[in-house]
Amino acid sequence: MKREKKLSERWDWDRSETAKGISMKKKANEEVQGENKRLTPEEFTLLAIEKLKEPKYAGIHTVFSGYNAAFRVYFPGLDPIKVVEELAAEGKIEKRRARRGAVIYLPGTKIRDGDVVNTLKKMGIV
Repeated sequence: MKREKKLSERWDWDRSETAKGISMKKKANEEVQGENKRLTPEEFTLLAIEKLKEPKYAGIHTVFSGYNAAFRVYFPGLDPIKVVEELAAEGKIEKRRARRGAVIYLPGTKIRDGDVVNTLKKMGIV
Protein backbone atom coordinates (compact mmCIF):
# COMPACT_ATOMS: atom_id res chain seq x y z
CA MET A 1 0.00 0.00 0.00
CA LYS A 2 2.72 2.45 0.87
CA ARG A 3 4.42 1.96 -2.50
CA GLU A 4 1.24 2.81 -4.43
CA LYS A 5 0.82 5.98 -2.43
CA LYS A 6 4.37 7.13 -3.14
CA LEU A 7 3.94 6.56 -6.88
CA SER A 8 0.74 8.55 -6.91
CA GLU A 9 2.41 11.40 -5.02
CA ARG A 10 5.24 11.41 -7.52
CA TRP A 11 2.79 11.42 -10.42
CA ASP A 12 1.05 14.49 -9.02
CA TRP A 13 4.42 16.24 -8.69
CA ASP A 14 5.38 15.41 -12.29
CA ARG A 15 2.05 16.67 -13.58
CA SER A 16 2.33 19.92 -11.65
CA GLU A 17 5.87 20.53 -12.99
CA THR A 18 4.67 19.90 -16.54
CA ALA A 19 1.75 22.26 -16.06
CA LYS A 20 4.12 24.81 -14.58
CA GLY A 21 6.39 24.57 -17.66
CA ILE A 22 3.42 25.03 -19.98
CA SER A 23 2.15 28.03 -18.03
CA MET A 24 5.64 29.59 -18.08
CA LYS A 25 5.76 29.18 -21.88
CA LYS A 26 2.31 30.75 -22.21
CA LYS A 27 3.37 33.63 -19.96
CA ALA A 28 6.52 34.24 -22.04
CA ASN A 29 4.44 34.18 -25.22
CA GLU A 30 1.92 36.63 -23.75
CA GLU A 31 4.73 38.99 -22.73
CA VAL A 32 6.14 38.87 -26.25
CA GLN A 33 2.73 39.41 -27.81
CA GLY A 34 2.11 42.41 -25.56
CA GLU A 35 5.08 44.40 -26.86
CA ASN A 36 4.31 47.44 -29.00
CA LYS A 37 6.80 46.82 -31.81
CA ARG A 38 7.12 43.34 -33.28
CA LEU A 39 10.38 42.38 -34.94
CA THR A 40 10.51 40.77 -38.36
CA PRO A 41 12.17 37.34 -38.57
CA GLU A 42 15.21 39.00 -40.16
CA GLU A 43 15.51 41.62 -37.40
CA PHE A 44 15.01 38.94 -34.75
CA THR A 45 17.79 36.78 -36.23
CA LEU A 46 20.28 39.63 -36.59
CA LEU A 47 19.55 40.81 -33.04
CA ALA A 48 19.98 37.26 -31.73
CA ILE A 49 23.37 36.92 -33.40
CA GLU A 50 24.53 40.25 -31.96
CA LYS A 51 23.26 39.67 -28.42
CA LEU A 52 23.79 35.90 -27.97
CA LYS A 53 27.26 35.71 -29.51
CA GLU A 54 30.10 35.10 -27.06
CA PRO A 55 33.17 37.32 -27.56
CA LYS A 56 35.51 34.50 -28.54
CA TYR A 57 33.16 33.18 -31.26
CA ALA A 58 32.11 34.74 -34.55
CA GLY A 59 28.55 33.33 -34.53
CA ILE A 60 25.94 31.40 -32.56
CA HIS A 61 24.79 27.79 -32.65
CA THR A 62 21.07 27.81 -33.43
CA VAL A 63 20.21 25.07 -30.92
CA PHE A 64 22.66 25.52 -28.05
CA SER A 65 22.24 29.31 -27.89
CA GLY A 66 18.47 28.96 -27.52
CA TYR A 67 17.79 30.77 -30.79
CA ASN A 68 15.46 28.08 -32.20
CA ALA A 69 13.36 27.85 -29.03
CA ALA A 70 13.10 31.63 -28.68
CA PHE A 71 12.18 31.98 -32.36
CA ARG A 72 9.35 29.45 -32.00
CA VAL A 73 7.93 31.31 -28.99
CA TYR A 74 8.20 34.74 -30.66
CA PHE A 75 6.88 33.54 -34.05
CA PRO A 76 4.39 30.72 -33.44
CA GLY A 77 3.88 28.71 -36.60
CA LEU A 78 7.13 29.75 -38.31
CA ASP A 79 10.02 27.33 -38.71
CA PRO A 80 13.37 28.87 -37.67
CA ILE A 81 15.31 26.43 -39.87
CA LYS A 82 13.54 27.57 -43.03
CA VAL A 83 13.92 31.23 -42.09
CA VAL A 84 17.67 30.80 -41.50
CA GLU A 85 18.02 29.03 -44.85
CA GLU A 86 16.13 31.84 -46.64
CA LEU A 87 18.19 34.58 -44.97
CA ALA A 88 21.40 32.76 -45.88
CA ALA A 89 20.24 32.36 -49.50
CA GLU A 90 19.52 36.11 -49.64
CA GLY A 91 22.97 36.89 -48.20
CA LYS A 92 21.63 38.61 -45.09
CA ILE A 93 23.41 36.11 -42.81
CA GLU A 94 25.98 33.38 -43.28
CA LYS A 95 25.60 29.87 -41.99
CA ARG A 96 27.39 26.57 -41.82
CA ARG A 97 26.26 23.18 -40.72
CA ALA A 98 27.30 21.99 -37.29
CA ARG A 99 26.54 19.06 -35.05
CA ARG A 100 22.91 19.08 -33.98
CA GLY A 101 22.12 22.29 -35.86
CA ALA A 102 23.83 25.16 -37.60
CA VAL A 103 26.05 28.09 -36.71
CA ILE A 104 24.88 31.45 -38.03
CA TYR A 105 26.97 34.59 -38.50
CA LEU A 106 26.56 38.21 -39.47
CA PRO A 107 27.62 38.78 -43.09
CA GLY A 108 31.40 38.96 -43.48
CA THR A 109 32.25 37.59 -40.03
CA LYS A 110 32.25 33.88 -40.84
CA ILE A 111 35.68 32.31 -40.63
CA ARG A 112 36.34 30.86 -44.03
CA ASP A 113 36.91 27.12 -44.20
CA GLY A 114 39.69 25.82 -46.36
CA ASP A 115 41.92 28.87 -46.59
CA VAL A 116 44.82 26.57 -47.37
CA VAL A 117 47.33 29.16 -48.60
CA ASN A 118 47.15 31.23 -45.40
CA THR A 119 47.38 28.10 -43.27
CA LEU A 120 50.50 26.97 -45.11
CA LYS A 121 52.02 30.46 -44.79
CA LYS A 122 51.42 30.47 -41.04
CA MET A 123 53.08 27.08 -40.82
CA GLY A 124 56.08 28.45 -42.75
CA ILE A 125 55.77 25.89 -45.54
CA VAL A 126 54.98 28.31 -48.39
